[in-house]
Amino acid sequence: MRESQVLSGALRFLTLHPYCAMVWRNNVGRSNMGTAEHPRWVSFGIAGSSDLLGITRSGQFIAVETKALGKKPTPAQADFLDQIAAAGGFAWWGWDLEGLVRAFDSYIERQRHAQLVLGLAS
Repeated sequence: MRESQVLSGALRFLTLHPYCAMVWRNNVGRSNMGTAEHPRWVSFGIAGSSDLLGITRSGQFIAVETKALGKKPTPAQADFLDQIAAAGGFAWWGWDLEGLVRAFDSYIERQRHAQLVLGLAS
């Protein structure tokens, strides 16, 4: 599966998931806003940040990095995902949409269990 297919499937899955409050496509890169004779390079986005970003209904951050089959995140992308996970957010990378579904559902169950243990569930 091409990365663009994984990306569109992941965006559709998260957009329609009831636990996901919002999700958006995150672009990172540089663009010449000047001319060939007088280039003016503008950077946008945070280096290493994921393809998809979002927020769960309970306020946790979502970061999803999609890859073509067999590809891996860059060190900057892996570091970004590690930071999101360490802060309690959902962080995933891969090329298998079924893997994303399993990982997100597992994350939701862990969050619900934690809320029950802490007495925060309604």
